[in-house]
Amino acid sequence: DFTCEFGLKYHKHYIKDILARDWLAGAAIWNLNDFYSEGRQDAVPRINNKGITGIDREIKDSYWLYKAHLTDEPFIKIGSSTWKYRGGTADASGICRQNVEVYTNVPEVEMFIGDQSLGKQTVTDKVTVFEVPFTEGEHRLMAIGEYNGRKVFDMTTTDFTSVPDKFADAQGFTSMNVMLGSKRYFEDRDAHMVWIPEKEYTEGSWGYTGGQAYRAKTRHGSLPASDLEIIGTSQDPIFQTQRVGIEEFKADVPDGKYFVYLYFAEFESDKEHEAVVFNLGNDVIRENSGARVFNVDINGTKVLDRFNIAQECGAERAVIKKFCIDVTDGKGITIDFTPVSGKTVLNAVRIYRCF
Repeated sequence: DFTCEFGLKYHKHYIKDILARDWLAGAAIWNLNDFYSEGRQDAVPRINNKGITGIDREIKDSYWLYKAHLTDEPFIKIGSSTWKYRGGTADASGICRQNVEVYTNVPEVEMFIGDQSLGKQTVTDKVTVFEVPFTEGEHRLMAIGEYNGRKVFDMTTTDFTSVPDKFADAQGFTSMNVMLGSKRYFEDRDAHMVWIPEKEYTEGSWGYTGGQAYRAKTRHGSLPASDLEIIGTSQDPIFQTQRVGIEEFKADVPDGKYFVYLYFAEFESDKEHEAVVFNLGNDVIRENSGARVFNVDINGTKVLDRFNIAQECGAERAVIKKFCIDVTDGKGITIDFTPVSGKTVLNAVRIYRCF
């Protein structure tokens, strides 16, 4: 998993074990910076992104974790501060609660969202976590602590886009971007958009029905996403997960005119891929189970007839199909997937209200 959060989990474990051993004169991590690696595909093709700073030296949370442990100067830093376009599913009151970590060498931290204090919390292993009640719009976060009589603080801003859990509670709904088969959030900085994880459909809400999240098989288990470079896009993570065998995606949106974008990528192909020596034989096992053909209907109208992604567009390639849909009589949007040969798939869906 090439998320910053997954890398951070490793570093939290490593630094505690490093510092617990008094006999260690020093230690090294892999790696300080992300670096170019031509043979790699993964979430950012041709980049090995195991660094604690990015390829452009943007600092990741794991860097701030090490600084909180190792600096003697008063220090405090709000985590995920580079995540400028956030999003998530809001409850009936329009609030989406998400955890935000703070990295610091002070014993106690108070967090504010705007002028509202979220209280004070003690710090354990240089980290504390606040549950932040985000709502639609821009927010300023501030963390304050005290170190040997000196106050330290950090501030960051983020623009939050909320997707209603129940559309009956929503005011002014405009759009939603959902990655199928995924537990990740993804920030598209070019488009100023955030993609959120899938969820199962419940009445009055939105989500999928049927199928399983795709997992790339390896000799020792599986990976939560495809490691393939997806041609035709610079936003690979949107296309690297999918729900296999999906039966339906529903969104009980209010009446109006909508654009529905369906995102596809075929992972199964007969293309050969060079094994990466550093994977130590744990490369993804490629499968080719034959032709995948299926139909797609939106609100009872067939929009894709015997759709074969590989034949029509090619494997390992980004495919987006756009449809204009009129929603009337409170029926919402229902996207049905019917297999003809093999299993249906959907990688992501975007629903945008025109008016």
